[in-house]
Amino acid sequence: MSKAKKQKPMDPMETLRGAFHDNDLETVKRFVLEQKENVNVTDPEFICEACHYDCLDVIKWLVEQGADITTDDNLPLKNAVWYNRTDIVTFLVENGAAVTSRDNNAIVQASEHGNLELVRYLVSKGADITAQENASAYSAAEYKHYDVVQYLYEHGADLNGVANKESVMKYLLDHCEVKYTILPYR
Repeated sequence: MSKAKKQKPMDPMETLRGAFHDNDLETVKRFVLEQKENVNVTDPEFICEACHYDCLDVIKWLVEQGADITTDDNLPLKNAVWYNRTDIVTFLVENGAAVTSRDNNAIVQASEHGNLELVRYLVSKGADITAQENASAYSAAEYKHYDVVQYLYEHGADLNGVANKESVMKYLLDHCEVKYTILPYR
């Protein structure tokens, strides 16, 4: 007598990843509606995955269905910034995601990635560029995004403030192969 194999329950995220990968809103809708007893659209993992695959329409629909974009200390915003999804960042901020949550990690990540457009946007929405002892400017300097360092300096970053046990200015002087003019000549 052969025993029938017990089927593993379907992992909703595995099923949805393909739809997210293809930015296929209709498949996402159909799956969520068919599996509503197994799928919790308010789980931040859904929006985070949609951020990864740049699925703005899916995110908008998930928010309409009740997804909380501020959950887990604004994890969806951090993911959108991490993946440089400017349109998604804008949507999330316009719909309640706080740019100042959890030590302003969004601005630090945007600075680390050298995404000046996102840095400007986050600053315009109130991100604290001096948070975490000027970690934004330090991260930008560390990854050689000197245009971001200059922008942050022009908007109040203290390049002499200590981050990671040394000032941004000291880091620039010690580690930059090419001297880049950040400060105006006086």
